[in-house]
Amino acid sequence: MSEYIEIIKNAFLNYYADQKYFIIFLVALVAVFVYEKRIQTKNLLLYFPLIAFIVLFNPMFVYGLSHFISENIYYRFFWTIPLGIVIAYLGVVLVARMDKKLTKNVAAILFILLIVYSGKFMYVDETFVPVSNWYKLPDEYVQITQMLSDVPIQDKKAMTSTDMIGYIRQLDASIKLAYSRVIYEEYEKRYPIVKYYNQGDVKNLVEICQQQNINIIIYDKNISLSQPLSDYGYHLYNQTENYDIYTLGETKVSEMNIDEETIKIEGIQGNYRLCFINDLHIIVPDDEVKEENKQIVQQRYNDLFKTAAGEASLQLWKRIPSQINALESDLVILGGDMLDYISSSNIAALQEGMQEIKQEKIYLRADHDYGTHYNPELTKEYVTSLHKTIDENLGIYYQDLGEIIVVGIDNNTALITTEVLSSVKEIFAMNKPVILALHVPLNPKMDDTLAQMSEQVWQETNLTWDKEGTAYTADTNTAEFLDLIYSENSPVKAVLAGHMHFKNTSQLTENITQYVFDATYKGSIGILNIQGN
Repeated sequence: MSEYIEIIKNAFLNYYADQKYFIIFLVALVAVFVYEKRIQTKNLLLYFPLIAFIVLFNPMFVYGLSHFISENIYYRFFWTIPLGIVIAYLGVVLVARMDKKLTKNVAAILFILLIVYSGKFMYVDETFVPVSNWYKLPDEYVQITQMLSDVPIQDKKAMTSTDMIGYIRQLDASIKLAYSRVIYEEYEKRYPIVKYYNQGDVKNLVEICQQQNINIIIYDKNISLSQPLSDYGYHLYNQTENYDIYTLGETKVSEMNIDEETIKIEGIQGNYRLCFINDLHIIVPDDEVKEENKQIVQQRYNDLFKTAAGEASLQLWKRIPSQINALESDLVILGGDMLDYISSSNIAALQEGMQEIKQEKIYLRADHDYGTHYNPELTKEYVTSLHKTIDENLGIYYQDLGEIIVVGIDNNTALITTEVLSSVKEIFAMNKPVILALHVPLNPKMDDTLAQMSEQVWQETNLTWDKEGTAYTADTNTAEFLDLIYSENSPVKAVLAGHMHFKNTSQLTENITQYVFDATYKGSIGILNIQGN
């Protein structure tokens, strides 16, 4: 029986820690015995706990229980004892026996302080890890599960670490797992596949994976593998900070294209680096799309906005922030049409990726970002409120990098407002070189290659801004804005734009180069390197 007495002792010490809380509980039992007259209350708060203790602390009971459960979960039977209720009864008795309101308040405060003193602070590193996702689960495990959701395999079955298995089950029940959750000490004993995984024994691991039709392996990067998984047909699909995701068969991610341009500006000494991403057209189908439009949205998700390898924009966006961070830019510009249409799910997906970008960033919306195409019932106020969860600035962005200024115009698919025009004039008057960021490009005055390409791709339409003759025709404010840029003494040295879904570099004027970057949904990231002359 000594073995089972030891189990009881260890469970008691682990569950009640330093026993302060247990001592308060014993005092509370005495209070119930002395002060409580109602037999039903006594049954619940005194006799039931006493009987439970007699049973639970009986070695014979533990011996019988050991045939059905592990000793590691024996302590859970202590949950049946109503400690909190009994201790609360003690507090009520103490407060009730005080005569005056002041002494009642003091007694209540002292009792609360006693409870606090008897316990331990919960939010410490051992028990609490801050996360940024809505699920309140480890960020990396959420990221991995979202990646798994996009793996182009019909019947997914994954092998992963014991730390992650419970989280994947919570996040996506459609992903089958190689083994079930048990007590940590039991994993390697019960499941040989876990032992081979932990040892990095690829040959034996894959042999079991093949038997169980496991087509995804999520490997901890800290585990050294005996040989490459690619020897057995598994390919590296994606990566996170601590894990490599392998899939059976060819499901490789798309190669990213870093489109670098360089401009020299006379009069500056330093070097600057701007990152420009645009036209990602994120789609997360949800209920904010009207029923009659869901088919067309699904079609856009399935057929449009994919890389040449077939990777959807939403999946691509989960990798882009780490690519951007590696580029170490001075400023990241989200240049419009990052969303295909406005919805809370699309905004949330965009925001999640933006939070992973470590550099300073600005988000220049465009018509799709604000677009209610698939639910016209969404109000302007609601749309604005969604965008303000990302930032409050929905007009003009201004970033002073020291020797140069980056100016971004929000939603330049629309006409320039009086307020924006006034701000532009003030910034231009600062007599610093300006890099102007837009979504819709301007019509170059030095050559017509952009117009020709636009008309070829977009059904004979020139999708640039000008005073006349293009798809975007200026009103008075917008014409004045264009004049400020085209003028001989304009401080603008470069214009960055997107919108076209193709790349073009052309001379806007003799002094201004315009860089139209290709759509990011194709796997393209634009970089402008700015150097002193």
